[in-house]
Amino acid sequence: MVRFMNTRVVMTRLNDGAMSFGWVVDSRQSGKLRVRVTKGPAMTHGEVFEIYLSSHLGGAKVRCTLKFVTGDIAVFDLPKIIQIVPPTLETRVVTPPYPAEVTYGFSKVSATVLDIGTSGIGLKTSAQIPAGTETTIEVNADVGHISLNANVVYSNEVECETGNYFRTGFKITYMNRVSQANWRRIFDSIVEAATAEQTMADMDDETVSLMQRLNSWRDQSA
Repeated sequence: MVRFMNTRVVMTRLNDGAMSFGWVVDSRQSGKLRVRVTKGPAMTHGEVFEIYLSSHLGGAKVRCTLKFVTGDIAVFDLPKIIQIVPPTLETRVVTPPYPAEVTYGFSKVSATVLDIGTSGIGLKTSAQIPAGTETTIEVNADVGHISLNANVVYSNEVECETGNYFRTGFKITYMNRVSQANWRRIFDSIVEAATAEQTMADMDDETVSLMQRLNSWRDQSA
């Protein structure tokens, strides 16, 4: 389950079909799945959910019971058998808060990276940007500079005690080869961080297989 660290999750409550959305906070503790819920109705201890997890190496579908909720963190009991399925959602991973700048027309908007995907990026922006706007985004990541062109998909205001902001989602339309390489390094660094506390001796067969596939993917992409 290490492959799903910091990736997004869709939770469907079985008794009424209500859907909630969030991000995997921790999947390393045996038998437990911790999710930071970002959208959806209130959850109650004991409710049963069908949960879909997605990573760039594959997806998983599980049916599990909500153990408890603390603030925006929901903790589920995982079943012993987990169904591995092909990914049907674009993989998204939470990133460090890299500084960014969005340019469109004669306007420039400061931003912070919230998450990235294989073909999209989510930013915390200081101003709302109309959907459909063609933009250029510059990101200063620890792995290197990233420059890309992207169209705005949505730009929604988020209320926050420290000050409201806009969560803005973009669909990437162009990225040069250097930026593509740095983009891939971000994915790599997040996977490596998720497994840094484990040794090969402690890893289960699934994790060892994941690391082998990841190394093969890196070699093919080099």
